[in-house]
Amino acid sequence: MFLIFINELVEILDRAGVKVKLFADDIKVYVQIVSCHDFDKLQYALDLLTSWAQTWQLTVSVDKCCILNIGRMKSPAMEFCINGKKTINKYVMS
Repeated sequence: MFLIFINELVEILDRAGVKVKLFADDIKVYVQIVSCHDFDKLQYALDLLTSWAQTWQLTVSVDKCCILNIGRMKSPAMEFCINGKKTINKYVMS
């Protein structure tokens, strides 16, 4: 039954222009950020995720969510929210 729910979410997030990977009941949403528009795209996808979860009366464990930034520069301005709560930022410098 869960697969019926989650497949719809994948389609919604694909249309938002982000990449989606699933494993069991975990979802990873990612996008290469090269401009401010990409920040907005990712936040929009997170908003869609929140809306989808509320529609199906599911919860998103925001405390288990984080933003992983892989790159050369830290971006302190890169803050995202899920269900009105800020996510934790993690950095991997390459």
